[in-house]
Amino acid sequence: MLGLESGNDRMLARMNKHVTVQQIEAAIKILNRHHIMSFAFFIVGFPGENQNSISDSIAFINRIRPTFFKVNPWTCEWDTKVWEQREQYGLTYKNGYWKHDT
Repeated sequence: MLGLESGNDRMLARMNKHVTVQQIEAAIKILNRHHIMSFAFFIVGFPGENQNSISDSIAFINRIRPTFFKVNPWTCEWDTKVWEQREQYGLTYKNGYWKHDT
């Protein structure tokens, strides 16, 4: 199980993942080469996300071909840096969904 989160380097940096798309792709290639199943998790909607970064993630999933993957909408957790900076991102919560300036 791999919390990859995004197929876009800018978004990975914003999420403090300390990994690049190139590094993830190399790791998945090793798993695939050795027939090791992978379950990759992605998040859509993190502050700063836009149509280009979403398109990058879709292309990334198609390129790396994990055995399974799941995409979840981003949600804000109260004990995170994003929560601490919620005013900076314009975070609002309504009807079970988070919205932000981007």
